[in-house]
Amino acid sequence: MLGAEMMGVRGRIQRIGEIVSLIAHWLTNLHREFAGIRYRERTMVVHKRRG
Repeated sequence: MLGAEMMGVRGRIQRIGEIVSLIAHWLTNLHREFAGIRYRERTMVVHKRRG
């Protein structure tokens, strides 16, 4: 997994004060699935969930 160019992650986000951590429960290498896609510079939009 250390050499993965594209990873899939399932888990949860934990926030304590200003520190934000990703607690990963499942990881997979998605390099083969995305091998044909050319990388383009884009703005990432993150939607916040309430609760």
